[in-house]
Amino acid sequence: MSKPTHRALYSEVKHCIIPKGSLLEKHGAKGAFVDCYQVTRSLGSTPNVKVFADSFYSCNAFYPESWVLWAASRFYKLPPLTEGGQSYGYGFFRVVRVTDTELIMDSGRTQTWMSVERNGDVLNYSFGSILKTTGFLTRLLIPPHRWYSKLLLASAVGKYESKKDA
Repeated sequence: MSKPTHRALYSEVKHCIIPKGSLLEKHGAKGAFVDCYQVTRSLGSTPNVKVFADSFYSCNAFYPESWVLWAASRFYKLPPLTEGGQSYGYGFFRVVRVTDTELIMDSGRTQTWMSVERNGDVLNYSFGSILKTTGFLTRLLIPPHRWYSKLLLASAVGKYESKKDA
């Protein structure tokens, strides 16, 4: 499989309908704002949502946010993880539930959802956000959030596919 450019992948990322029966639908039912983005790629390997999450939180597009989280982690005391618990982004994104194809994390006021699912001869990569409450500032940040979500998904898929090709 040829390695796509992030720009090409970005143009393939589409806003999507929240999948029926998904963890995003179940956890987002009480959310003030829920969104979902998806990109479909030809099947290159077996889907693995945990490897995809690792790619997501270590991709180039997430790098600036990781610096902010690192700095915040120096001043904000996070509660300890439960035994066997997993987190990403310096402990801010705590895994709530994992299935074979989905992962949902909680970070206080938001939840993050990811999915890698085989559909015939393609893989559907999905990313969604749940805002538990929205205020004036949050509503102002939704348009940049949409752009950033697409950028993150494209960057994460590019990194995931390059890992699978290696």
